[in-house]
Amino acid sequence: MKVLVVSPRIRVIALAMVFSLLPSGSTGQEGAAEQNKSTATQADSEKLAQAAKNKIVLECNYSPDETNPKKLRKELDCIQDKVATLKRKMVVEGSLQATLNRVYGVSESAAPVGAPARAPAGSGIGTGTGTGTGTPGNEGQSASNTTSTCGKGTGANNPLIRVHRMLMAPKNASDDFGHRLGRRFIIYQVTISNDNKDFQFLIHDVTVDLSPLFGFEPGNYLYSASSQELTLLRGIPEKGQDLDPRNLTLHILQGVGAVAGGVSGLTPVSGVMGSSVAVFNGPFLQSFVGIAPDHTGTQLNRLSDSAYIVNTLIEKQRAKTIAIFVPEATILTTAQQNQYWKDPNYFLQSFNLDQADVCVDGAFVTTIAPPTLTSAVLTPKTAGTKLAADVDVTLTVAGTNLTAGDTQVVGLGATVALTSANGTSGSVDLKLPTNYADGMSIHLASAANSTLTSAAIPTTTAKSTTVAPTLTSAVLTPKRAGTKLAAGVDVTLTVAGTSLIAGDTRVVGLGRTVALTKASGASGSVALKLPTNYTDGMSIHLASATNPTLTSATIPTTTADSAAAASK
Repeated sequence: MKVLVVSPRIRVIALAMVFSLLPSGSTGQEGAAEQNKSTATQADSEKLAQAAKNKIVLECNYSPDETNPKKLRKELDCIQDKVATLKRKMVVEGSLQATLNRVYGVSESAAPVGAPARAPAGSGIGTGTGTGTGTPGNEGQSASNTTSTCGKGTGANNPLIRVHRMLMAPKNASDDFGHRLGRRFIIYQVTISNDNKDFQFLIHDVTVDLSPLFGFEPGNYLYSASSQELTLLRGIPEKGQDLDPRNLTLHILQGVGAVAGGVSGLTPVSGVMGSSVAVFNGPFLQSFVGIAPDHTGTQLNRLSDSAYIVNTLIEKQRAKTIAIFVPEATILTTAQQNQYWKDPNYFLQSFNLDQADVCVDGAFVTTIAPPTLTSAVLTPKTAGTKLAADVDVTLTVAGTNLTAGDTQVVGLGATVALTSANGTSGSVDLKLPTNYADGMSIHLASAANSTLTSAAIPTTTAKSTTVAPTLTSAVLTPKRAGTKLAAGVDVTLTVAGTSLIAGDTRVVGLGRTVALTKASGASGSVALKLPTNYTDGMSIHLASATNPTLTSATIPTTTADSAAAASK
């Protein structure tokens, strides 16, 4: 091992160089003293912080060994409330200091606390192209490499697609969309502007960044929530139509009135009670409805107009405002939900939902061509069924630009979208409306752009594929064993042959014409009453209800006893 020997002269020169680097008037001892003072101050701060933590733990009776879920939830809610209060204290103190600095002209060179950081150059965030070059473009990108506005919380993210969002106060949201939605969801109003002159923008998803609630920098989308879609949301206010406080109260009052009206005549004071119940069921309930009207219908319409719908299209150089819904229960405790409902201002000072970043994921698309319609054929789901109101059918259409999910059928009751399509043909199952008439006209429209429609044409009925039934045997069996066959006797007719269809194959010749209620193709049966002119061996034949010209040969009926004897 080599030992380096340093001469006294070199040691003196080295010490002189060290002292020359210290601030003027400072010595090594003073520097050490400052360092020791800083260390002592840090230690004191840590002691104060630990003491404050211990105080909160003591006040909330928190025990790390607690296993009872109810007690543990109560303790954690208490600690969470203390944390929220301290965060609010920091916000208020910071606001006070910033205000006083402005009043007295104190310069503020530091960036405000909580300012969102921009992505570093070349990181790929801010491109929208997925190349990672950092070139100008949309702020952010989606996993599928489509253009999007998933940025670092900037607000005006790029020159073509701009996103603005505003958190709705829960009670205002309740007025707009109903009590249950306002009470259970965090709702944002999001305005998306498409400044592109050449392409429409198709929205794939809208996501709220919840990273700050979990201690991460905003804009990272490590914790995020997509909006609930309209079709899944509608069930909540629909149930509220029965169970919301106003509606439930009315239903209870109506039930009380109905019961009181039923028993009023059974009481000794029926004369007084009868008139009182009449007043209750009449003017009182009418005044209740007038004082507290039900807005569920208009709220559902507003929800349908505003809620997020997948594959929403924004036209060129147009903007669209939508409401996005994030369930409170997935990110907030029950206590936090109650606090947000009662005092959103206090809540937002510790949980800054109003500063959440919104990511709109989508793609620029070309103009959608309108659908055309050349034929529309209705086929009953049950073979042989006559087309009429409420009958289940399959509608098959032919034309051009037919897209499953986007091409909608208008004119046959409720508007429905094609469930299958290949561009030139498509189909959908539906129930014929109550006002159905043969040849009822329909037209097609695009769900993405309702102005794109086809011409209206009348519907036609699918040509019957029913073949004529054949009849090889017709056996009569009395419903009551041992009863002699005669006029007016209830019997079961069992037939054998081919092409026998329940509901379509009809029995002709035994009084009133009836259709087989059971059939398997080769056999069938129907219960009937023998006619007044019944005679043994009375002949029958079969006919199709869909096409009465399709009939079988006529053969005589036999009894169950004679059929059994013949088989022997």
